[in-house]
Amino acid sequence: SGFYMALMLAGLKSINTEIWSAARLDGVSVWRLYIEIIIPMMKFTFLTCAILLSLGVVKAYDIVFAMTNGGPGQSTWVPAYYTIDAYWQKANLGLASAAAVMMLVITAVIFIPLVLVTACQQRRQEARVQ
Repeated sequence: SGFYMALMLAGLKSINTEIWSAARLDGVSVWRLYIEIIIPMMKFTFLTCAILLSLGVVKAYDIVFAMTNGGPGQSTWVPAYYTIDAYWQKANLGLASAAAVMMLVITAVIFIPLVLVTACQQRRQEARVQ
């Protein structure tokens, strides 16, 4: 959506243009410029977009409900839809709570290590600069 495009554009604008110019003067090809300079400098922007998009997918109940109502069958169910269906349709608070906790655990297992590794890389990078 437009929000993620604006976030990526802001990440690109945050890269110092002198780095691009110096690389081009050194004869770096466009592909190497992207692979070795632009993409590594935008890793925090990519991480932010990945987290926000993944959280949006996990909780995408409204889109599934409005478009397909979970059908045909259960083919378009997402975790949030399953959780809400377990509570409202099946009146099973325990199952709905367990599903919600599992969504939290899965999200945490995926993103906490990613954030920690990225933070460690940032600290090492800052230590090298100083």
